Amino acid sequence: SAILHAIGNLLNGLQNLTQSRIHEAKELFRRAANLASNEDLNKILTNTFIILGHMFFRMHTYQESANMLQSATTISQSIPDYTAQLNTMSLLRDLYHVCNDPRLAETNDRVIQLNDSLQKDYQSAVALAEHRQLLTWTDGACPMIN
Repeated sequence: SAILHAIGNLLNGLQNLTQSRIHEAKELFRRAANLASNEDLNKILTNTFIILGHMFFRMHTYQESANMLQSATTISQSIPDYTAQLNTMSLLRDLYHVCNDPRLAETNDRVIQLNDSLQKDYQSAVALAEHRQLLTWTDGACPMIN
């Protein structure tokens, strides 16, 4: 299926990235992005753009980084994934800081809002006993939920 191929390319890209095989990693990330263009795969597509944006940022290719992160921003706003949105905005904030972009203040405010939303979601989840058990479960059999 397309999702398995996209995930396989994403994982192989990450492996190549950790082995400093940048060219191969970029190609695999691009393949993952092409496969993930299906609407059902927006989360993979967003994370692929985030990783590519981060790679280009670290390589000081700021325009490419901005392009990837803008794409990730557009897609991540269409899915209810605050973590992907926070990762994207945090990288954009760093990029805007380095480039002295006037959008830095606006992006920083968005990072604070997203971080607050994630904290509130976590606190409300931990307030429920069945969620707390799952969130703190690290070993053994899965806790039984009554």
